Amino acid sequence: KEKKNIAITLRPYRFDGFVNADRLYNSYLTEMSNFVSHQIDKGYDVTLMAHTLGPSAHEDDRLALNEVYHFLSDKYKKSIIYLEDFELDCRQIQKLYSYYDLVIGTRFHSVIFALNENTPSIAIAYGGNKSYGIMQDIGLPEYVIGIEKVTSFELDLLVEKLESEKAYYIDKVRRYQNLLEKNRIELINSIKI
Repeated sequence: KEKKNIAITLRPYRFDGFVNADRLYNSYLTEMSNFVSHQIDKGYDVTLMAHTLGPSAHEDDRLALNEVYHFLSDKYKKSIIYLEDFELDCRQIQKLYSYYDLVIGTRFHSVIFALNENTPSIAIAYGGNKSYGIMQDIGLPEYVIGIEKVTSFELDLLVEKLESEKAYYIDKVRRYQNLLEKNRIELINSIKI
């Protein structure tokens, strides 16, 4: 109970369309491992969580998670929780996110699941506008960083910002949830007519 907990979801990403794709992918993994080390040093427990497990290597988060894990020194490896479970359904995975103080999600569904549980999240956006657009709609666009721009330094700053603005952040999420519920009820009522 004294320690805070961070769940991190990563994904293998090809950086299609970038000239320096291999360098960018390696930088993403290296910066994430540096970030993990910094957060452990700050007193966080870190879980590397495989949110998506296939069916192809391009969609198997374990590949990126294991690479980040192997970049870590032994000092940090012993402090990591690694989680993958083919048996969990979406409700169980969402419930898992409720046990964390913070989620860093490259898989945006992990961010959505966490937000459904009122767990603050930082989104790492890739391949389109989904992460940017939804976080903008919620009113939290400052909590998204592009995968090609990920640095440990920037993520550390976002964690510090989130720690100091947690009540504000959760208030924004709850307001958005209420708006969505209102819109859902209005849609149901309009269909019934």
